[in-house]
Amino acid sequence: MGDGVFEVLATSGDTHLGGDDFDKKIVDHLAEEFRRQEGIDLRKDKQALQRLTEAAEKAKIELSSVTQAEINLPFITATQDGPKHLDMTLTRAKFEELCSDLIDRCRIPVENALRDAKLNKENIDEVVLVGGSTRIPAIQELVKRVLGRDPTRRLTPTKWSPWVRRFKQVCWQEKSKTFYCSTSHPSPWVWKPWAVS
Repeated sequence: MGDGVFEVLATSGDTHLGGDDFDKKIVDHLAEEFRRQEGIDLRKDKQALQRLTEAAEKAKIELSSVTQAEINLPFITATQDGPKHLDMTLTRAKFEELCSDLIDRCRIPVENALRDAKLNKENIDEVVLVGGSTRIPAIQELVKRVLGRDPTRRLTPTKWSPWVRRFKQVCWQEKSKTFYCSTSHPSPWVWKPWAVS
């Protein structure tokens, strides 16, 4: 791909959707469970919220390769009775349930890019997912359902990111007719290679 020239046929995206949105779903779930058990809303404590956010991101990443993640945050807060600890298990199934609305939102940009490129899924030769959130198995399954093929496994999603950023910069600098609508994940764009003469 690096030696060729590419024509972007369409781009689409949801600029209000990204990895932080998935993290927030986990944070809210953990905080609600803790509030139900202990009567304390950890979201009102900046330090506790920061620790929850870091743990949520770590759990999200883990759930891309395992079916459950352990979330252990000792001394997350304290009361007159002493320190309180957060110790919970989050399954991939629960994560997908919590994030089902976000996952479903990812379908729209994929379908829009396909429509705008005037293609159907049979015209797609290869699917490349770019960005950390595209490692989420439910996102990969959604793309597979919509496009009818598995995403490429040649490179990990994060290794594609620098190439895509450079590609977008070149398109912008050369004032080509291509455009890019989103920096969220996944950000579908449809392209075809041109022969280099």
